[in-house]
Amino acid sequence: MLAAYVDLKKAFDSVHRVRQGCVLAPSLFNACMDWVLDKVVDQSDCGASLGNTKITDLVFADDAVIFAESLEVLVMALEALHEEAKPLGLEVSWLKTKVQVFGDLLDEAVQSVHACGEDIEILESFTYLGSAVHNDGGSRQEVLRRIGIAHGVMDSLSGSIWRCRYLCRRTKIRIFKSLVIPVLLYGCETWTLNSDLKRRINAFGNKCLRRIMGYRWDDYMSNQRLHRETESRPITCIVCQRQLRLYGHVARYPETDPSHRVVSVKAPIHSAIWSYDHRTDLVGSNQIGSDNPGTGKHDPQPTSPPGRAPP
Repeated sequence: MLAAYVDLKKAFDSVHRVRQGCVLAPSLFNACMDWVLDKVVDQSDCGASLGNTKITDLVFADDAVIFAESLEVLVMALEALHEEAKPLGLEVSWLKTKVQVFGDLLDEAVQSVHACGEDIEILESFTYLGSAVHNDGGSRQEVLRRIGIAHGVMDSLSGSIWRCRYLCRRTKIRIFKSLVIPVLLYGCETWTLNSDLKRRINAFGNKCLRRIMGYRWDDYMSNQRLHRETESRPITCIVCQRQLRLYGHVARYPETDPSHRVVSVKAPIHSAIWSYDHRTDLVGSNQIGSDNPGTGKHDPQPTSPPGRAPP
């Protein structure tokens, strides 16, 4: 599968005959984008098949992603987008538009895709809506990136908050949960975590709590006691809770909704790839109340054939 991340120049203020700063510009832009992408889908037959569901594109404001199952279809879709957007005053920024390849559709030596007289760079990882998407389908790069960003937030508050003698520990912990945790867990609803990533996330949270409480590295303090004193829980428990909440919302959607149909897709029976039913993982394997969810006993298992209970 291939994905093209399309970037537009001056998106909201570039719709034809709409003045800059007009309050109707965002709504008119959304209508224009929907119309353009409908034309692109009709002309190129782009999209990626997930079971019986075909996902053609993703759109959030001016951030659009076009999917295709072959390079020829993707180039055709980009050329159709370029031609259909012109009459509306929308212009594609080819310098910021990137392509990502999932699987072995293209040779590793191919570094760019040629479309509309421009060379579009092929990337292994792309940050879409604030989250890093890697072509291997995993979350390791995004999790490590989030830990690094959250670590920077902790350091920026060191002098003014963590070392402040006029703030009690309870206030500092509330600040930690309000300013650091949201940065760390941005987009965690879509993470796929193994034992190593769970351990890293929990280790970062425990390290921050020890820093706030004033414990030294050589002070013996178990994680269970630390969580009792700070009235907190392992970070991975929060991740599991948020994933379950998102799944609950999607599961209650109508069966005709694209997001519901995507979540309901099952892996092939004779798949050679080690996979698992993510619904079973979310509901059965993730134990929200566990103090040590990263032991590895809930790692992905091979998918069972339909009609049989998972191992």
